[in-house]
Amino acid sequence: MNDETKTKSQLIAELGATRAALEEAEGGSARSDAVLQGLYEALAEGVVLVAADGRILKANPAAGRILGVDPAEMEGSSFVGPEWEVLDADGKPLGPEEMAGPRAIKEKRSFRDRVAGVKRPDGSTVWINFSVTPLIGATGRAESVVGVFSDITEHRQAEDALR
Repeated sequence: MNDETKTKSQLIAELGATRAALEEAEGGSARSDAVLQGLYEALAEGVVLVAADGRILKANPAAGRILGVDPAEMEGSSFVGPEWEVLDADGKPLGPEEMAGPRAIKEKRSFRDRVAGVKRPDGSTVWINFSVTPLIGATGRAESVVGVFSDITEHRQAEDALR
């Protein structure tokens, strides 16, 4: 029998099989999402998703711990705003146009293994090693950037003590 002459029962059986396959795929997708969320939350490295305008869209628990801010409070704040003072590797303040995130958006390229200091709300400075990668949308524009960073403050302090 060709496709045009399938019986009603054959069509119902095919629809049932298709529905079962879709439900299995959706369940698999939900499990995958849960695994990815668990990994994101368990990472020792800070991870932030920053919009092209500098607004922090998402921050994992490690980002909050490293930067001394509750991740929920970070979300919606502007990383290039006055609430964040960022220093270059030499300790000089960076302007928004010099920061790797905005540059990654503008230049559509990643920056890897960079060092910066970030002033915490308590006044201390945390030194981080970070990488940023722009996320290019369907239009070809960099719509956001993902930043991944680790705390290297103790390492930096040990280097400074040796000098």
